[in-house]
Amino acid sequence: KRGNYPTISDGCTLFAGVVVAGKVHIGANCVIGSNSVVLSDIPDNAVAVGAPARVVKQFSTPLTK
Repeated sequence: KRGNYPTISDGCTLFAGVVVAGKVHIGANCVIGSNSVVLSDIPDNAVAVGAPARVVKQFSTPLTK
């Protein structure tokens, strides 16, 4: 059961200045761009950027090894 904290899955890359606010889930193998503000869930194998963060690309295979 998730608490009232963000959940960041394995294999994620969060670049400098990222803010993760609230009870959100960042899926496995995601990349979050610099200075992004994550306010909603990000699916697995996705690239998200912006404020608020939006998924700009989603891959069928993991981005990282």
